[in-house]
Amino acid sequence: MPTAIVAASDQIALGAIARLHKSGISVPGHVSITGFDGLKDAAFYAPPLTTVAIDFVGMGRRAVNSLLAGTGLGGAPELEGYCFAGELVPRRSSAPPAR
Repeated sequence: MPTAIVAASDQIALGAIARLHKSGISVPGHVSITGFDGLKDAAFYAPPLTTVAIDFVGMGRRAVNSLLAGTGLGGAPELEGYCFAGELVPRRSSAPPAR
């Protein structure tokens, strides 16, 4: 059995926690789970979900500005080469593996 699951979104991670709980598997006692989105309400589930918070507003703003700049210049927008940092928000859904 795995000791950790990294889900593609917080919603998937919360669903996995619910299913594992239904099966008698403890999070994080048996399996740690981390989501990816940074949903604010993920802090209020049992257990509170560890997540990677992403600045989606900043990403959208950058994409729109690039598209508008490309359109104004008559050329193609520059959409490659940008890196958006995520922030780990540690909560109680993850812990070191049990022995």
